[in-house]
Amino acid sequence: MSSRSRIAVLTVVSAGVLGALGFLIMLFEFPLPLLPTFLQYDFGDVPCLLTGLTLGPLAGLLAEVVKCFLFFVSGKDEAGLVGTAANLACGATFVVVAALVHSGRRPRVALSLVAGGLAMLAVTSVANMYVFFPLYGLPGPARLPFLLAGSLPFNAAKALISGAIGGLLYRRVAIAFRRLRVRQA
Repeated sequence: MSSRSRIAVLTVVSAGVLGALGFLIMLFEFPLPLLPTFLQYDFGDVPCLLTGLTLGPLAGLLAEVVKCFLFFVSGKDEAGLVGTAANLACGATFVVVAALVHSGRRPRVALSLVAGGLAMLAVTSVANMYVFFPLYGLPGPARLPFLLAGSLPFNAAKALISGAIGGLLYRRVAIAFRRLRVRQA
């Protein structure tokens, strides 16, 4: 097996394993204070974010897809396919944009996390207003107030918490991957 093929296989396997870890972490969710209790936060995006930052945007996206697929087929997602799709849109945007910004010439983890969080807020706000809220049956006049009072603050808190934890763990994960000779394919 060539060195390039070995790197690609290790990258895909690592992304799958971290996506599965994200799924396991998703099982422990909790409401955030001052927000509707059905909006549950979990740390599942953190392993996917670390995958994206260390192995690149495609690996991060793969980890996010694995996490959401496993959560959906496990039957644990009470919101069904719409909830899984919303979680994937949210997490994938955060992870891919952060990884893309990070993979530049002079990567800065904090800048990457802020860019990913802002992109996530923009994408999820539009997607919630025009796709997910209608699929949940939320009437038109209630969409903007719920976006401003529930969804937007929740996603901002999600980006802050996951980004902070990802930022704190990034160096250790990057060092571990270097030691294992796993790198971006």
